[in-house]
Amino acid sequence: MDKKSHVLVIDDDISVLKLLEKILTAQGYEVTLAQSGKEGLEKLKAEIPHLIILDIMMPEMDGYEVCKRIRKNPTLKHLPIIMLSGKGDVKDEIEGWRIGIDEYITKPFNIEELVAIIKGIIHRTYLGIDANPLTKLPGNNSIREEINKCIEQKNPFAACFIDLDNFKAFNDHYGFDKGDEAIKLTAGVIINAVHKIGVEEDFIGHIGGDDFVVITHPDRVEAICREIINEFNKMIPGLYSEKERQEGFIISLNRKGEREEFPIMTISIGVVTNKKRNLTHLAEVSTIGSELKEYAKTFFGSNYIVDKRHEEEKEFNPQEEILKKESILIVDDNQDISTILSMSLKKEGYRIITAQTGAEALSQIKGKSFNVVLLDIKLPDMNGLEILKVIKQNDPATIVIIITGHGFIEVAIEALRYDAYDYLEKPLDMEKVKVTIKRGIQHQRLELKNKGLVKSLTKKNIDLNQKVEEVLMLNKSLEALYLGTMAALVSTIEAKDCYTRGHSERVTDIAVSIAKELGFPEHEQELIRYACQLHDIGKIGIRDHILNKLGALEQDEWDEIKHHPTTGADIVKSLGFLEKGILFIKHHHERYDGNGYPEGLKMEDIPLGARIIAVADSFDAMTSDRAYRKAKSVDEAILELKENAGKQFDPQVVEAFLRVKGKF
Repeated sequence: MDKKSHVLVIDDDISVLKLLEKILTAQGYEVTLAQSGKEGLEKLKAEIPHLIILDIMMPEMDGYEVCKRIRKNPTLKHLPIIMLSGKGDVKDEIEGWRIGIDEYITKPFNIEELVAIIKGIIHRTYLGIDANPLTKLPGNNSIREEINKCIEQKNPFAACFIDLDNFKAFNDHYGFDKGDEAIKLTAGVIINAVHKIGVEEDFIGHIGGDDFVVITHPDRVEAICREIINEFNKMIPGLYSEKERQEGFIISLNRKGEREEFPIMTISIGVVTNKKRNLTHLAEVSTIGSELKEYAKTFFGSNYIVDKRHEEEKEFNPQEEILKKESILIVDDNQDISTILSMSLKKEGYRIITAQTGAEALSQIKGKSFNVVLLDIKLPDMNGLEILKVIKQNDPATIVIIITGHGFIEVAIEALRYDAYDYLEKPLDMEKVKVTIKRGIQHQRLELKNKGLVKSLTKKNIDLNQKVEEVLMLNKSLEALYLGTMAALVSTIEAKDCYTRGHSERVTDIAVSIAKELGFPEHEQELIRYACQLHDIGKIGIRDHILNKLGALEQDEWDEIKHHPTTGADIVKSLGFLEKGILFIKHHHERYDGNGYPEGLKMEDIPLGARIIAVADSFDAMTSDRAYRKAKSVDEAILELKENAGKQFDPQVVEAFLRVKGKF
């Protein structure tokens, strides 16, 4: 007899419950008690037993109703049920057999007979049919039956194919008992998620090992997937040792017998649905589910992928959409920095390759693609810019993040012009490194998916309007990512000077309010917003001691300051959707009377957006503390704007500002 078998006893008579608990516990069974039908159904949500002993006569909900609900539930319907009766009425027994009980026993019962019946039923049920003995969930036969039923009935359904990542390494490292614990934990997470968000008709099956299936309605499938992932990610680290939990990985043997670092387990889900296309047979559902599940595994961490292709879009090639594995090449001649980066990023689940010279880097790049390259700009044998050019020629999709030391900022800015994604200044902030890499990979995925959609549109004219909308949405996402990158650069500049923190955000709020007051349409207000957020990005090339100087600037220092609008415009040129906004950035320090910089434009020759930013920028500058002076009061700043209207500022823009000034 299996010592781990679990029996749920449902009876309103506490003396019967205690007696059965004593008898079954002595026989080695795990026993759960419930004093009502309602409580019994709740216990089933918490854990699925091997067998149920169910009394007929109970208040509120009798045994017949409990049995009917169990048999109606696709996940529980296979459970064997022994029905107890105090009457021994033939009609009761017939009704029990009719609704699907496995055995009928009259009270008072013979203990030896009851134990023998329980043992026999469990043996027949879990060796003779396909229910999984570890999780008690329906097995392959039931899964096939449920999917075929969904296909035949042609009702909307979604089948989730669920698999653990790095389970084999965990099982090899900790042993089979711990592996079983992980499987049971996963089953519990799935059951709880389906009970929380799904309905009784939803199905949960256990294919075997670390593979599960959930069948539900397309409208609730994503919520169920999110719940599974969230709860799994919270609970699974608890199975690891404290040391390995902190390190984020275990060391185990790979399939080649080599020692390798394996991250903490994650969960991948591929979702097949007939919402957008007709599914005709089980093999089709299973094949698509496996493809999607493998695709989900190419992403970092726990993920789910829903098949949203239409009938015509049969082909599925994830390699066209994203690199197969997230890999990072670290190129730095400083061994300490390289080691710190490597150890920290491995904990995040990335595959790491290192190179200490330009020659090593070029050797690694040849014929290979990396998701990200962390590239030191100053190497002993080669200029980092030359390596950057080779990387981009080899694979334009590669995200290159420049690592630079103090005094090499100008070179880093030059690298941005050669399509580097971002730059990081030494000493490195590891949290900032991780955030920048994640943002870069997200940017890469959107770029690759965008190219795939454009290629698809060129290839075939299927559902054109929807595809165009997807491309536009992806482009909007790319715009947001580009702007996020640029805004992060601006934040870096402002962080160097405590007096200017938040300056760009405040200027943005003021300028957009002025634009609204002047009747700008919404898309032009957005252009003003973007330009304001980036109007000082050119200051990235100005030396810190000039930005923070307490006294008056020397002429050469002032000349350097006056270059920042032009530098900013050059940096932003790569953002095609900000083409008009470039002029706003370039000319926001022009004066209405023609005495400004960089080109000495005057009056209407200055773009209106630049004239708006000039007023907003000046007002915030006057009302903020600076290294060389204290802030003016709001009234003093307004007086200065009025006095300089027609000289430094556009009078109409000043008037619009005065009408909305109460908002600030």
